[in-house]
Amino acid sequence: MKFLIVVNKHNGIIEKVSQLGGEIFVVSFDKKGNANFAPSHEITNVIEGCSFLMKVCEELAPDVIFFSSDLILRETAAYFSAQKGLGLIAHSKELKMDSDRLIGTVPGGNNLFAEVLSISCPVLLILKDDKVVEMPPMKPKYVSFATSDLIQRDSIKKTSANPIKTARIVVGVGRGVKHSLMPEAEKFTKSINGEIGCTRPLADIGMFPEERMIGETGISISPDIYIALGISGALQHMAGINARHIIAVNSDPNAPIFSKSEISINQPVEVVLKDLRKCLKSFSL
Repeated sequence: MKFLIVVNKHNGIIEKVSQLGGEIFVVSFDKKGNANFAPSHEITNVIEGCSFLMKVCEELAPDVIFFSSDLILRETAAYFSAQKGLGLIAHSKELKMDSDRLIGTVPGGNNLFAEVLSISCPVLLILKDDKVVEMPPMKPKYVSFATSDLIQRDSIKKTSANPIKTARIVVGVGRGVKHSLMPEAEKFTKSINGEIGCTRPLADIGMFPEERMIGETGISISPDIYIALGISGALQHMAGINARHIIAVNSDPNAPIFSKSEISINQPVEVVLKDLRKCLKSFSL
């Protein structure tokens, strides 16, 4: 089989793909990348990424295309899939071959995993774990592609670092927090020298800016303490949290987040918010 590995900045063959055997070709979205194929000029959006990838596929005709987990590659994979009418196996953690068919193992929440088989050709697959094996220097073939005028190019402005990424205490709010309670939640967060974040639904409706959205499609955080208010604990949200301690408040006794929290409070947020400072005394910061 002929495998195509699409990477962005890192140089190397994705380890899990190298273990499958087959003929491997590396495609880099970085003009300076160590790969078999590289773009002739900068790729600035998914439309250009798709155009570049189509040119490479015309030459190689791969059986499987693997994408590493960089944001632009995930978005390009989805766009390429739609343009070509192909299936896409997203966020695969494990790979295995069954005869000549590739199967990806995809997390389905908690301890559930599903084995997904795509009948498309080529098979498209986004790898959740993209650890690489170093490879010797290669002289890439530079591929020209059409630039897109559908997306406006603006100069990038340097912005300050996102404080939530380095905060020792983060308060996350979800749909279980009433809109009228948000000022109180923000006041509580400031009183404990923390930073506030949210789940995707709250960012989608504009209640918080995207840079405050925690989870798989948002930012990842590693605080000492994460206080989850009215958050169920969906896999997509928890994927962005690597906290030493989790305090969870939810009125649903079956909320999945309770299986991850050290302190679980099965009460409406408005009932316990004022007393939450007492929970912090349980931890040494």
